[in-house]
This record gives sequence, structure tokens and C-alpha cells, in this order.
Amino acid sequence: SPSYTGETVTYQAVLSVVAPGKGTPTGAVVFKDGATTICTVALGPSLTVGCNETPSTAGPHVITAFYAGSSNFAAAPNASLTQTVQNQAGPTAPTAPTAPTAPTAPTAPTAPTAPTAPTAPTAPGASTTVTATPVNPAGYLIVGRDGRVFTFGGANYHGSLGGAHPTKPIVAVTSTPDKGGYWMVAANGGVFTFGDARFYGSLGKVHLAKPIVGGSPTADGKGYWLIAADGGVSSFGDAVFHGSLGTTHLTKPIVAIVPTADGGGYWLIAADGGVFSFGDAQYRGSVPGTGVRVTDVVGAA
Repeated sequence: SPSYTGETVTYQAVLSVVAPGKGTPTGAVVFKDGATTICTVALGPSLTVGCNETPSTAGPHVITAFYAGSSNFAAAPNASLTQTVQNQAGPTAPTAPTAPTAPTAPTAPTAPTAPTAPTAPTAPGASTTVTATPVNPAGYLIVGRDGRVFTFGGANYHGSLGGAHPTKPIVAVTSTPDKGGYWMVAANGGVFTFGDARFYGSLGKVHLAKPIVGGSPTADGKGYWLIAADGGVSSFGDAVFHGSLGTTHLTKPIVAIVPTADGGGYWLIAADGGVFSFGDAQYRGSVPGTGVRVTDVVGAA
């Protein structure tokens, strides 16, 4: 705070279990701007959720986050903050029409200072806090095999697995379309959500012939594909399955999946630069077709 009209702001809520409670809460966190509900976000393993809003009116916006509870956890009272929103430009001084003396332009009112987000009162089971951060896509993030996240430039940090010791190493991270969150993908097909990234399923309990090597979201962020080294494709949410290489003998393992812009198809990329197209993805060529021999391709875009 402050932000400006037309600028997207991310509100983040962090749910924590209050002693002596134990376990991982499920359910959803509801975000409101005043009396208007702006987001209802399902909880993921990180217990951190985000909500994006683009305020169109200037002035103080009272943002609240409320955990509705679940079968094992009671609801937590609202946590709130006041987001100050200013006009992109200050008010223009009115021109005095043929008056002897032009009236003085009124002084723009001082924007109220956003108070620190209060800690949610203790509930029998959970508590919630909420923070706000303007979205700035001019940056990038890097993730380690242990799930630690490093952000640079304007990339927003939405949480990590640092210290959580995932069962299998993290092999990929991909952002939501609005950059308000990200998914981490583990080699065993486990999916971890942060920020406004929603959980649509995983392969964490499925026996895999080959490890997962990557993933990619759909254009609207309401689904994703996971790709295994043997070319097996798994789709979740609104991601459409267009075919796979699961029964095809490959000279080199698959290392990446690249969806088309409309999600109507995808390309699978092999370590030798081989390209396999499915759905409306058109084959445009491959590295082996150029006569060049490589064995260390690691990705594609």
C-alpha cells in the first residue's frame, strides 16, 4: 500500500494451526473487499493462498480473509487490512470560466495509511493473516531440488518447501497466468501449490514406470499436464489429454512438454532434440532432422 486504480494487487493469506491442534487444515479461504467477495481459494499443502484484485475506485479498501473451517478445523475469525488505492493522476484544478480570478485547485486529500494487518484471533484449530503485494511480472524465480524458491526482479515470493524435505526432488516450477502463484512438481508426480495456484490432482500415490520430468499449466491456469521421462502424459483440471508416448520405444528420454496457445495440443521434447506433436500442435522439425547429433537437450519453449 498504496496502489493505484487499474493496478493489480495480490492479497495473501497464511493459515496456521493453533496449538494444541494438529494436522493440515482443508477447505477454503474467502477474500472480500468490503462486503464484496472477490476470491474463494481452496487450501493447498502450503496453507498459503493468494487472491488478485484490480481496484477501479480510489480510496481505502478494507480487505478481509476468512477461513470457513472444515470437518476437522473450526472457522477462524476474519483477518483484515486496509489497502489504500490512489488515482493514477491527481485531481485537475478546475478552470475558472471567465471569472476575474481563477479559483484555487482543491488540494488532493491525503491517502490514509494502511494499518498493519492484525493477527487473526485464536480459533479452535486455525488462524489467518493477510498481506498485500502489487503484482510486477518483470522478474523470474528459480527453484532448487529441495523446493527452495529464489525470486529476482519483480517476481513475487509465495512460499517454498525449504525445510519440508520432499520425498522426491522437485523437477519443475511453473507460474500461474497472472504470476500470482506457482506449482512445484516432484519426480514422483507430487504437485505443490503456492499463491493463487489451485490444486487439481497429482500422481504422488501412483506407481510410475519412469519419473516425472516436467509440467505445464493450461492458458487459464485451471489445469495442468505432467510429463514423464517415457513420454507418458497425465492431465488434470481443464487440461485435455491429446495422446502420449507411454508405449513407444524412445531412443532418448522425454525432457519437456510445451502446450499450444489454446491448449488444443502439445509438443513433447526428447533429450536428443526429437519432437513429437499431439492435438493441434504442428510438427515443424527437430534437431535430429538437421543432421546435428545432441544428447543433452534439457527443455523447450
